[in-house]
Amino acid sequence: HRNPKARRVAVIYLGFALLGEVLILVGLLFVSSGLSPLPDIAWVCLIAGFGIKTGIFGLQGLLGLIYHTAPVSGAMALSGAIAGIGLLGWLRFLPLGEAQPFWGDLLLTLGLLGMIAGGALGLLQHLPRSVLGYASAVQTGLMLFVLGTALKHPALWPHLAAALPLYAVAHGLIKALLFAASEYLQSPRAASAWRFGGWLLAALLIGAPLTGTAVFKTALKLSLPPTTFTWAVLLGVAFVTTLLMVRFFATLKPTHRLRAIHQDRGLFDGMWWGILLLLTGFGVIAPELAWDTPTALAVLTALFSAWLWRKSTLSVQGFMLPPGDWLSLLVKR
Repeated sequence: HRNPKARRVAVIYLGFALLGEVLILVGLLFVSSGLSPLPDIAWVCLIAGFGIKTGIFGLQGLLGLIYHTAPVSGAMALSGAIAGIGLLGWLRFLPLGEAQPFWGDLLLTLGLLGMIAGGALGLLQHLPRSVLGYASAVQTGLMLFVLGTALKHPALWPHLAAALPLYAVAHGLIKALLFAASEYLQSPRAASAWRFGGWLLAALLIGAPLTGTAVFKTALKLSLPPTTFTWAVLLGVAFVTTLLMVRFFATLKPTHRLRAIHQDRGLFDGMWWGILLLLTGFGVIAPELAWDTPTALAVLTALFSAWLWRKSTLSVQGFMLPPGDWLSLLVKR
């Protein structure tokens, strides 16, 4: 990339990625040694190493920064494959079938903080792909919350082990398509079908009722402890993600710039609509799992809140943050 700022962002990302690989290597050395229980240093290395890939709390800005700066094709790969590797690493190498109350509480805390930080900071972004980066951080927080629950309640892990990967894969695909859709939706010539598809993708990312991801989310909820706190967290994620999607569409600005992805328009359109219809179809196949009244109320409350904010005289323009929040200080150095 010829842009000096983009090169600086690339250096920052590669630096964190290298640090993550070193931490993962150290953690895997302990795992391969067969020590039981796993030493604390191994836990720290595995959680932090794979957490760098997924945008764990404290590094949620890394997603907003790199997603905004990378070419759309690179952002699609980062949002799906790289984040998926981080989750897969946790699933594969953390002893999730064992009772680990301390580490379970730590992951629960990191997950909750990640969801709060991702939502709050994402609403203060003014660029669409940065908003998607913070939305990814919210989903990472939810996944950490689920993993923490599994460590505190190991008997639930067989059920969570089936539901969590499905939920994560679906969200990875949706985020990747949203990155591509953001390019088309900013074109003055964007077809109405694409605008409809963009809103449908947003509904899928939220896990709105009657969508395919609502089925995966319901399966995840049924695998978690049926407590008020757990339900409040899931409803909070739906509420915050809805606000972030409203913010995402509000930041889309018309542009006449053409991207490289337009060169393979026919092939890409087929892939885009194929995955979109596939994910949506799960809601038709299992309608009893696709409808959840509390989630519907959370989504409607978020939409109503966004409408009230738009009608009010309040503004957050003076509080807008650059992509990357605190990491933007490294870009300016």
